Amino acid sequence: MLELLRFKGVLMNKFKGYIFLLLFCVVGNCFSQNSIKKDKQQTQFFYAQLNLHGGYINDINGNRWDLANRSPHNQLAFQYFGKRKKLLQKGYVKQLSLSAYKVRLSIPFIKGINDVGNKEAEFRVQLLDTWLKFDTKWDRTYFWIGNKGIPYGHNPKLDPVSDFMTNLTKMDYGFVQDLGMFFRTPISEKLDVEFSLTAGGWLSKPMLVCDNLLSSNNQSAKATVSFANYDYNNTWLASGRMGTPTFKKNEFGLIMASGKISNTLVKNDLLQINRLGADWVYKHKETVKLSNQLVFGYNTSAIEGNLTSFHSQTAVDVFLNGRVFVSTSFAYNYYNVSKLGSYHANYINANSITYSFSPHTRLRLNHYYSAVKEANEKQWGMFLQFVTGFGKRP
Repeated sequence: MLELLRFKGVLMNKFKGYIFLLLFCVVGNCFSQNSIKKDKQQTQFFYAQLNLHGGYINDINGNRWDLANRSPHNQLAFQYFGKRKKLLQKGYVKQLSLSAYKVRLSIPFIKGINDVGNKEAEFRVQLLDTWLKFDTKWDRTYFWIGNKGIPYGHNPKLDPVSDFMTNLTKMDYGFVQDLGMFFRTPISEKLDVEFSLTAGGWLSKPMLVCDNLLSSNNQSAKATVSFANYDYNNTWLASGRMGTPTFKKNEFGLIMASGKISNTLVKNDLLQINRLGADWVYKHKETVKLSNQLVFGYNTSAIEGNLTSFHSQTAVDVFLNGRVFVSTSFAYNYYNVSKLGSYHANYINANSITYSFSPHTRLRLNHYYSAVKEANEKQWGMFLQFVTGFGKRP
């Protein structure tokens, strides 16, 4: 009898242990499912950014304290970025599949002095990076459709929101983003090829302009709203780069471009351009970056005839510590007009010291000096720039 009672006690203890283990597994499974649900990869990102920029200016209109007369202008920008959830869940691509999309809208406020000496100001609505991205079954091979930065030169910044530095492409073409098709693929483990066929700056104009915001000597302020004239003038641009991928310590590439775009030096003129050059970027432990770009060109203008051109840019970015970094750049453009025996030459030197409060908020002291040689026109400015944003970026 005593042995039977002991056997029942042992059996009850084991039964209680099994019940406890079963309850532990059920509860643990519930918590693990909840944690999985909470840790699902985010696919939708919205980000808004405010940029305030102004200081002291010395140009052909004299000396004054004013809002910045060069980019980045005072503006509010909105960005929406999405990843395709179905593709993330599947994990592979059979042939070609939409993987991501992006829409970026900017509302800059531009204030300055016009050709007759009157102050003027306007709001603009501009469409910036807006595209669809497609992944393919081939490794590191992607395809984009939309308005995107053209693959001309290869100068990724250590500071992703530092847009005060001089951009050689914008100095040469008048735009850095264009509407069209973009393609990137590796041709070996050490070489990538990028190519784009775009509309030649057709969408570089603002979508909407609200101007006449300041009163002048002759008339009072009466805001007017106008839409951009998107008449197509048969412009086009083919750009390409062959070089090392962006994750390399040393990046070297050959760049080319050919097309017909608006002449940034002569109004109401189209320029047939051909460009061939090289770029080199050196990065040291994400603290120092040195970039160089050298391009030669042959151009044909309906007004000025044939022009040979030379374009160069050098930039240095140095992170002093986790919050302070310094940037400097120098860009030069030269056009020789053989028909008229004249030339166009301009250069810009830009410098910036940045203090980063957080990944979203930064304060910069910016300085620039520029000159147009043939017109003997020089200007410089010292600006304070405050950038902040909220939301999430991919």
